[in-house]
Amino acid sequence: MTPKQRYLALVNGEKAEGFVNQYDYIHLVFSDPLMNLEKRIKGGTSVCPWGVTFKWREDEVAATPYITEETKVCKDITEWREYVHAPSLDVPEDAWDAAKAEIAAVDRDEQLVGLWCHTGIFERFHFLMGFEDALCNLLVEPEYCHELLEYITDWRIDFLTRCLDRLDLDAVFFHDDWGSKYSTFLSPEVWREFFKPCYERIYGLIRSRGLRVIHHADSYCATIVEDMVDLGIETWQGVLPTNNIPELQKKLGGRLILQGGFDSGILDREDITEEEMRQHVREVIAQCAEGGGWIPSISNGDPALLHPGRYEIVSDEIEKQSKIYFG
Repeated sequence: MTPKQRYLALVNGEKAEGFVNQYDYIHLVFSDPLMNLEKRIKGGTSVCPWGVTFKWREDEVAATPYITEETKVCKDITEWREYVHAPSLDVPEDAWDAAKAEIAAVDRDEQLVGLWCHTGIFERFHFLMGFEDALCNLLVEPEYCHELLEYITDWRIDFLTRCLDRLDLDAVFFHDDWGSKYSTFLSPEVWREFFKPCYERIYGLIRSRGLRVIHHADSYCATIVEDMVDLGIETWQGVLPTNNIPELQKKLGGRLILQGGFDSGILDREDITEEEMRQHVREVIAQCAEGGGWIPSISNGDPALLHPGRYEIVSDEIEKQSKIYFG
């Protein structure tokens, strides 16, 4: 079986010839022009088209919003229209050529093609005002929050429509972290009130085009996992071990594929040895292999978000274990 065939067998509840190995079933497209409107500069400070300031230190794997009273975009949620202005999505048609060429080079028998779509609705919301203001505003100014979230969602719908109209895709790989390591950031009730409706629209659009929905959240989401099924998410990528993957496997019965299980806090330790990494992979596989509906994988939302060479070590150990478990 090709990696794609293994994945489709897993999704369809059929017998596979081995583990789906991390991201090997999907080619993620990073060259679409709309995504690249929001470039961040490693080793420097940048301002995205929404006006959010980002800092990216040389020794860090990704950029982080830098939000102070001076840099904060939305200084008053009740006057959000004055502060928040969605960037234009108009680009020349030939700007799509690089993404089309990238997709044309993919062996579609081997891999699905997925649009890599970072900064989800919750993340965009709190990037605009800071995390504390975002949580407080949901509590004290719900009407204005609903308005701003609808505005952000409308923009994302336009974004996705333009991409789906122009690119030959199989899936959208959407990022939005909804929790910490041990809990969702919001109670399930508040998340359902404010954010689930946004994703009903977004994921409804994707599924109406016949595409698969893969959602990245390297966080605790066990308390809203049935909602993720309701939204039509096919694969939850980034499942941390704190979600109790074996229990989720029993609960879900394959209705949602769980991709993750390995602890980046272990795999990305400065002093970890290769054997310790391999031992961690073996231990997690021993816990989750029999439960079904699971892809052994790093929890990071991009294979590059580990120290160099570590992703490859994890993949190699998964393949070794696959031969043991599947014969």
